[in-house]
Amino acid sequence: MMITALILLILCIVFYMIAMFKNATVGFAPILGLMAGALLSYTDYDNEREYTLQCCFFIISMTVQWEEKNG
Repeated sequence: MMITALILLILCIVFYMIAMFKNATVGFAPILGLMAGALLSYTDYDNEREYTLQCCFFIISMTVQWEEKNG
């Protein structure tokens, strides 16, 4: 359990570093219950691609979002 918590904490720090590098929006939200894990997702639009990184650390969710132009 401690190893999982340490890995997720390191992921949160890495995600925050990515957010600073990409000039992204960072959001924190409480979770009702317990959840652990990470997510990388993207959505394609006509002229841009929106990326979402999310790290759930038991009772807190950290979400990083940014957009990049296509072509």
